[in-house]
Amino acid sequence: MEGLLITDTNPTIVGYTVILAFCKQTNLELNPDLMQQLENFTFRSWEGKNYEKIPNFMDLQFEDHSHF
Repeated sequence: MEGLLITDTNPTIVGYTVILAFCKQTNLELNPDLMQQLENFTFRSWEGKNYEKIPNFMDLQFEDHSHF
């Protein structure tokens, strides 16, 4: 197929990447337990239909965007 763009990402992965970039640029070191929680949350983004939901990094939950 020509012209088909496929990516292996979703909003949670983009958000996680932004968090890591921010931490690196500001020399902020997150607690290892928090880093593990963020990684687990990011890996869960492919479960079920979480990749279609909005990631809430404050509560580490996926929110349905249909009510927005």
